[in-house]
Amino acid sequence: MGKGLNIRSWGGYYAVMYGVSALCTALFFLEVREWSAATWLLLLAALPFYAFFYTLPGALISLAAGAACRKCGRAAVVAAVAGGVLSAATQLLILADFGLFRNFGFHFNLFVWNLLTTPGGFASMGLRNDTVIPLTLAILLALGANLWAARQLCLRREGRYGEACYRAVLGSWRKYAWLAALAFCGLVSATTFAWNHYVKDPVPLLAAERIPAYQRVTMRDIFRALKLKEPRREELLLRRSASSSIDYPKRPIARTPERRRFNVLWLACESWRAEMLNPEVMPRTSGFAEKHGVNFKRHYSGGNGTRQGLFSMFYGLYGSYWHSFLASRTGAVIIDWMIEDGYDFGCFTSAKFSYPEFDQTIFSKLPAEVLHSDDRGVTYLRDERNTKRLIDFITRERGGRPFMAFMFFESPHYPYEFPEKSARFGDYAEMVNYLQLGPAQARRIKNRYLNSCATLDGFLGEVLDTLEKIGLLENTVVVLIGDHGEEFFEHGRLGHNSDFSNEQTMTPLVLHLPGMKPGVYRKMSSHVDVTAMLAPYFGVENPSRDFTLGKNLLSPEKPERTYSVIAGWDTIFFTGEKYKMLLPVNSSQAVTARLYDAQDRPLKDTQRFFLECRDELVEVQHDMRRFMK
Repeated sequence: MGKGLNIRSWGGYYAVMYGVSALCTALFFLEVREWSAATWLLLLAALPFYAFFYTLPGALISLAAGAACRKCGRAAVVAAVAGGVLSAATQLLILADFGLFRNFGFHFNLFVWNLLTTPGGFASMGLRNDTVIPLTLAILLALGANLWAARQLCLRREGRYGEACYRAVLGSWRKYAWLAALAFCGLVSATTFAWNHYVKDPVPLLAAERIPAYQRVTMRDIFRALKLKEPRREELLLRRSASSSIDYPKRPIARTPERRRFNVLWLACESWRAEMLNPEVMPRTSGFAEKHGVNFKRHYSGGNGTRQGLFSMFYGLYGSYWHSFLASRTGAVIIDWMIEDGYDFGCFTSAKFSYPEFDQTIFSKLPAEVLHSDDRGVTYLRDERNTKRLIDFITRERGGRPFMAFMFFESPHYPYEFPEKSARFGDYAEMVNYLQLGPAQARRIKNRYLNSCATLDGFLGEVLDTLEKIGLLENTVVVLIGDHGEEFFEHGRLGHNSDFSNEQTMTPLVLHLPGMKPGVYRKMSSHVDVTAMLAPYFGVENPSRDFTLGKNLLSPEKPERTYSVIAGWDTIFFTGEKYKMLLPVNSSQAVTARLYDAQDRPLKDTQRFFLECRDELVEVQHDMRRFMK
């Protein structure tokens, strides 16, 4: 390593610093709200493993700094100073993250860093200037303590004290045994998380969120291959976490006693791209929208995939809440209102209610017998069968009892199936071959998609015509909506779930609301606004912020949306009037994040985006955790 540096004294110093990092990390245990044996096992195994990785970067950098100075004979001094500074920074970052999580409910990330370093961002986060002095003192204290420890352990009397620490902590183990122990702890923590994810026990899963940068690992295919039993839906609902970290709704919902009980018909369509709702492709549905509905022309989904798309429309929350709501099996309040009012439920899907797990989230409080799945055969035949079932349900005699009918159509989903005899758009791809996919095939693949949307139009038309013929339209709230959009190589991709372009994220939204005149809404709207706009029809008196992040865009106050938040599996995308950007909530996204204008054209001035959208981004950061305890 070079003259003057004793590698064992340096190792002894970092053994001590590792212990300090572990103690700092253990503070996050105070934020765990519910404990079980699995929680203890997961966290106690995670603690030594993650504390090591928090300490490792500083150790490697200080070692490299010492190596770079070995020829000048200052290796020991440089390594000690670098070690002291970097150890202090590590500990302060862990403690700052603890304070951030305790007060705001989220961990430190590059998104937060960008907000704090943007002019005015410090105050926007609710931090005052009077915190600067104690913060500066804390930094100086931590830096001084770490530099003093580095001097004592690495330099004083040629590192004798550091060597003693090295022998006490590491010297008694066999060579590299401590690495094996750390790897074992990491494996135990990851396996414990994976198993509890498989059996869907929310308690340890929610506890894992407390550990900074905790990496979720799932092993469903492995456990299934081992034929390990999965819990049934009834067992899961009985095991709902009693002390969930979910704070939803924020306050008890008050509703007017004299409220009317409107029927609800909620028709959601897979991969339904915004501009498909037009007279050429879907004449029956667009005719209904023009005659009976409010047609939202600039509407964004809450996700670029089905989970986050449906989650955001029913809950009125960002799709980033999905994982926590699934873990705690918390249902949507709009379903609660209908249960309280004695609705007759009939829910149909041409996919599965168990995958994605809507039977454990949106519809978790409904009995299994009202959830009807049909995923057999080609998609348009599933939709055809379910359309008949849906119409039978709507026309059933129920003695004046209101109904809630939900249907999820699959026809527009890849591979865009339709009855060839009724194809209206020619020169379509006979099949979609993954080996031959590319922009050259985009037009023919899209024509195939257009035919699948035309087929969907027939099914939607049957249901809507039935509602009107039997005289229920004036007493029924109707929602026509897509879960997300679909791209055909406009930006280099096919399908959805791969990007946040307008093609993948914009969908139709049509609301038929009894007593409201038909019209066109041309300003920005989002899936999260749907519940807020429907709430008055359930007699809700609370302000919408008690149960949703959305706005009632149709209220007399006429609030306007200036941005939408769109979620992927573990990503958050900001769409504003002027800018669009993947928010860097983790390190990999900081590298891949790109800035675009509203038409998906690349821009370069990221700093200007954070400056101009600072207040909105601070609001997004708060809202991402507003419904968590």
